[in-house]
Amino acid sequence: LTGSSISHDPCATWTSWMLTCPCLAPTDNYLIMPSGNLQIVNATQEDEGTYKCAAYNPVTQEVKTSVSSDRLRVRRSTAEAARIIYPPVAQTIIVTKGQSLILECVAGGMPPPKVSWAKDGSDVSGQNKTRFLLTNLLIEATSEEDSGMYTCTATNGIGDGGSAFIFYNVQVFEPPEVNMESTQQIVTWGQSAKFTCDVRGNPQPSVVWLRNAEPLLPSSRHRISRRILRVNSVGPEDDGIYQCVAENEVGSAQALTFLMTTRRGVFPNLASERDILPPTAPPIPDDKQLLLKAQLKPRPPTPGLPTPCPSDKTSVVQPEAPIILSSPRTSKTDYYELTWKPRDNGGAPILFYTVKHRKQVVNTTDDWTVSRVPGLQHRLILTKLDPGSLYEVEMAAYNCAGEGQTAMMTFRTGRRPKPEIIASKEVQIQKDDPGTSTVSSIQSDNNRLSPPEAPDRPTISMASETSVFVTWIPRGNGGFPIQSFRVEYKKLKQPGDWILATSDIPPSRLSVEISELEKGTSYRFRVRAMNILGESQPSAPSKPYMVSGYSNRNYERPVTGPYITFTEALNETTIMLKWMYIPASNNNTPIHGFYIFYRPTDSDNDSDYKKDMVEGDRYWHSITDLQPETSYDIKMQCYNKGGESEFSNVMICETKARKSSAQPGRQPQPAAPSPQPPPNRHGPPGTA
Repeated sequence: LTGSSISHDPCATWTSWMLTCPCLAPTDNYLIMPSGNLQIVNATQEDEGTYKCAAYNPVTQEVKTSVSSDRLRVRRSTAEAARIIYPPVAQTIIVTKGQSLILECVAGGMPPPKVSWAKDGSDVSGQNKTRFLLTNLLIEATSEEDSGMYTCTATNGIGDGGSAFIFYNVQVFEPPEVNMESTQQIVTWGQSAKFTCDVRGNPQPSVVWLRNAEPLLPSSRHRISRRILRVNSVGPEDDGIYQCVAENEVGSAQALTFLMTTRRGVFPNLASERDILPPTAPPIPDDKQLLLKAQLKPRPPTPGLPTPCPSDKTSVVQPEAPIILSSPRTSKTDYYELTWKPRDNGGAPILFYTVKHRKQVVNTTDDWTVSRVPGLQHRLILTKLDPGSLYEVEMAAYNCAGEGQTAMMTFRTGRRPKPEIIASKEVQIQKDDPGTSTVSSIQSDNNRLSPPEAPDRPTISMASETSVFVTWIPRGNGGFPIQSFRVEYKKLKQPGDWILATSDIPPSRLSVEISELEKGTSYRFRVRAMNILGESQPSAPSKPYMVSGYSNRNYERPVTGPYITFTEALNETTIMLKWMYIPASNNNTPIHGFYIFYRPTDSDNDSDYKKDMVEGDRYWHSITDLQPETSYDIKMQCYNKGGESEFSNVMICETKARKSSAQPGRQPQPAAPSPQPPPNRHGPPGTA
């Protein structure tokens, strides 16, 4: 489309969303769709320009911009009949039950056509679950009743027909749900065991039976149908866990039961389901907890051996909290690598560390799992974790003066990929299994559209005598980028609703300082995430936090620096860079800003580095007054009153070549000024 003219259309559609340099945000006349299309409503000459598409990967923090660009020109038009610009052909959409769906419809014509929607021939404008985003139809929380044929009609009264149509065939699929009649059975040897499995879903799921995670095949002893598994003449070899696994095109589910066989007339004493199903860690009784704490206390030195404490114990204090280096996210589903480094040891060697971790679930938590690590070891693998779950960690160092300050963090394990059923369905399922149906492979990103998921429960740490740091981990964005966060608080033991503490927090920030809190008052905090479709449910409230207050704070030097995620030469004298900074990497030590160092790559002299300073929490900067066609090394530090952090990663970026378009006898054009901050601060994490 480069160099072409766009006429007639009051609404143009583009698979791009950058106009020259700044990023575009959804507004009254700009709408960025999940498909990647950019819709411009009532285009005017102010919308003329060059458009590019950019993509952001939240895992690698990479931002990629398209090499090619599209140029938009707007001109006046004469009368023209209504027509559908997008989609060009009829669509088949498959969406999972409970998710939101956007059906796009972009129409052109002069005068601008009126757009209406119908489902199976009936107007949808009066339905509570539907609303319009410009001329697009949004269906919230889809159900099976939303399946059907949707028609977008554009009409402006010009031409013979005066109308244009496009059709969407929407199919709402439901993931399987599985229930079993009982969770355990005790059967005498020689008798039969019968398991019944109730399965529902759309399309109808196929069913597989497993014993101790191994597929069961039909045999003279194993009679298998969709709902029923019958095991004839059971014996000790049949003991174990039996699973009913259901799968269709949009998901899988399972339920399990336990079979225990016994001799005739002999029945084991089973107190509850917990006694026979795979056990979990039982709660630690109070007396055992006291014993455990006693075992973790430093023992007196053995006579005749050198003591780890100096003779003058008055100079020894408890060690400071360790610095946890591990990332709050991991792709590993069942284990987590925790790494740290010590701070001030208090004047005596660190004898050991205690590490406690437990899983957080809604409105409750698991019991702590406690580990003891030698003082010279700074790494621990936490095992037997659940996929896609949030865990909290508390750890402290011990020296001869006792337990030191506690370091805290939260992390989330990776999600387990969808399991594959290995055995052949045709062999495992009898004739009442309809098998898997063939559906269209055309599946839109629309089936993931909704407001964001609630962030994880925030953690609270002290910032000053009357302020705290609130830190959180976001979850799914609902199909649209998260635009901002908001933090709310509630005073404990006082009537009243949740109060907004701060809003419009950029998505690049996962920690914020809440100030002007009352001394001696206990608070809880929670976090919400926002995208174009609305705000998330609130996170689980934080643990209670009492503001005790203290004065003359000594700032600790930040240790871990920022991480540079993006550099780009804007012209022959200017380079823009963006970075991310995770407060939790420095135990939420407050920082005052960032230092940016740069020098020509071919220089080996550290004195050649020049330094720019960025104050506050901005996460982008433009380095100006550089030499054309020159490669530069760029690195960063963060700082506060206590000092500077270690250096960040080093990025290399080369400025552009000087333009040779000046004509003889004319002065060359001055270099382009440094760019202004993008108008929209709601970019991807680590960016402006």
